[in-house]
Amino acid sequence: MNDLILDIAGSGKVAHHLAKRFADQGVRVRYVISRRPEDSQFFASSIDATSIGYDEIPEDDLPLIIAVSDDAIASVGQSIPRERKVAHTSGTAALDQLSHENSGVFYPLQSFSDSREPNWDDVPLCIEANNIEWEQELIELAEYLSSNVQRIDSDQRKHLHVAAVVVNNFTNHLFHQAEQYLEDHDLTLDLLRPLIQETIAKSSEMSAFEAQTGPALRNDEKTLDSHLDMLEEYPELKDIYVLISNSIIKSYER
Repeated sequence: MNDLILDIAGSGKVAHHLAKRFADQGVRVRYVISRRPEDSQFFASSIDATSIGYDEIPEDDLPLIIAVSDDAIASVGQSIPRERKVAHTSGTAALDQLSHENSGVFYPLQSFSDSREPNWDDVPLCIEANNIEWEQELIELAEYLSSNVQRIDSDQRKHLHVAAVVVNNFTNHLFHQAEQYLEDHDLTLDLLRPLIQETIAKSSEMSAFEAQTGPALRNDEKTLDSHLDMLEEYPELKDIYVLISNSIIKSYER
């Protein structure tokens, strides 16, 4: 156990995953802070922390990570004593959502689920602060969690979050659409998993532009028209198919 100590505000997925990872890495999480501390008691006790409310936050200078929804960052920040070193975990909220002397951002670029533990060693942790000393302290904290720590400013982080939504949330929704379509035809998404894995593997070896395949790349109108005919009863999926196919065709126009 090292001598690093911090507090975490929040009771959602990001707060849970961060607190557990810190604890696993020997960083002591002293308090888990939430509006309803009774709801966080079980989780807090699992990492040997104490659950407290916002009116109980100590007035010391230990780091405090704010892992709450974007629209709650400013109000939570106002509940935290001014001498605390604070950082929020949002991908979109600007640094100036916090007004403490030591304000920062500690953004883990990852999708968190209740039932799955991420591979923390590779998770990009995007750091920003309003002064060099606090930024360096955040970087050192981040290095306990991941080997991929980056200095990213608020503007860059907003653009990064847009791209993250495209590659993660949009892609997952496409999996969902494909899964429903296959189920209607007595097939399962399991048949596509090797293809999905190969697509992901290629993304680490070449650019997405180089990796593109399929009928839209070839501008194979016969296949495209056939697919659209089969999607007549799936108007939302058909619209997506047309939009993305047209984007691919345009991207590879000579």
